[in-house]
Amino acid sequence: MIIGLIAFISGTLIAHFMKEKNWWLRAHHTLDIIGFVLIIIALIITIYMVNFRTIHSYLGIVNISLYVICILIGPGLFKNFLEKHPQIRGFHRLLSRGTNALMFISLLIGFATLSP
Repeated sequence: MIIGLIAFISGTLIAHFMKEKNWWLRAHHTLDIIGFVLIIIALIITIYMVNFRTIHSYLGIVNISLYVICILIGPGLFKNFLEKHPQIRGFHRLLSRGTNALMFISLLIGFATLSP
């Protein structure tokens, strides 16, 4: 889960700070896909190991849902859809940053609930 979060945050930072490079979009997409796959693997392991009884597990479900929405919106930004709905780019950016923050909070809550 931590590596997935690092991949997502790295993808967000590349999209934010490296747009003048010609490789930024490919790196952004690759890191987001890697992060998403790692998060799905973590979800499968979580379902197998524990049942959903904590706020941490519910936040995880919300995070995964928000990431799915964000990843599905992303490719639409570069097609004709953007010309009809220019506000989607801002929504995509806000959603990715907010989801990264929510995932970090969920990670902290998960660490806090670990038993010694």
